[in-house]
Amino acid sequence: MPPKLLALLLTSTALLGCTQKGHSNADPLAAPAPRAAARPALATAPAPDAGPPVAAIDWRAPPDPVDPDALLLPHADPDEPLDHLARAEVLARHQPRAAIDELRQGLFDDPTDDDALRALAKLARAQRRPVLAERALTVLAQVDDDDPEPLEQLARLQLRTGHFAAAIRSCDQALTRDTGDATAYHLRGRAQLSLHRDRGAIESFTAATQLDPGFAMAFNNLGYAYLLTGQDQRAEQALVSAATLDPDRAMIQNNLGLAEQRLGNLDAARAAFTQATLLDPRSAAARVNLGHLANVASAARPAALPQLP
Repeated sequence: MPPKLLALLLTSTALLGCTQKGHSNADPLAAPAPRAAARPALATAPAPDAGPPVAAIDWRAPPDPVDPDALLLPHADPDEPLDHLARAEVLARHQPRAAIDELRQGLFDDPTDDDALRALAKLARAQRRPVLAERALTVLAQVDDDDPEPLEQLARLQLRTGHFAAAIRSCDQALTRDTGDATAYHLRGRAQLSLHRDRGAIESFTAATQLDPGFAMAFNNLGYAYLLTGQDQRAEQALVSAATLDPDRAMIQNNLGLAEQRLGNLDAARAAFTQATLLDPRSAAARVNLGHLANVASAARPAALPQLP
């Protein structure tokens, strides 16, 4: 192992970010009605503030035998070397827990096996073991230290678990590796919205749409952020772009309907809400907003931001 990488892996710091004090882990977009705010100037891609580095793991410490999410699982050396990754691929079909243990044993033999780390992170997420998944992605980000993708995956996981400030740090570090990473800006904007940093979210979503003009969900979320801050004309523009790029997504049509309603374009609003209900008959938001359309001053709300894949 290169000395530089070994030194990095031996750095001893805390692994997991903490949930923000005083902030609920529930979807922040189920909060009260949007807050009015002055119109911020449209921004180009903001310079990332990397903040503290993604935490490393102390490989000098022996694995904790009682920690079910310990990244390394000790095992006796077999007479013949085992292909733990191949064994895990077979086990994952019907015995995912055994597959996870197989990958952890493989990492005990080689803690920097990037294929095993990727497989473990994916399987741990699927089995709802976010601590183990975060540990695997943290190490993968250290091993592949010029690739932003592990940090993007880490940010997605941190968003799901409510570690919004940690997600912003992961995105910022991804942007130091690739300043043109539209996905990192988009994830950063989602985390900022979750912390009610609407202006910063608008900047991040704007950067994502500038870097990738075909990014429909970034336009949707930019429109949503504009709706939250009372900038309905800009919201309509962003949501028209989103609907043009992805005309079959009910969420976008619902948000576009609300923007049109706020602008007094009731026929356009009705058409968008109706289209949303046709695309997704289970969309409660679109049904409620369509029912409230006669009362322009109703408390209709835009649809929540999409769940991340």
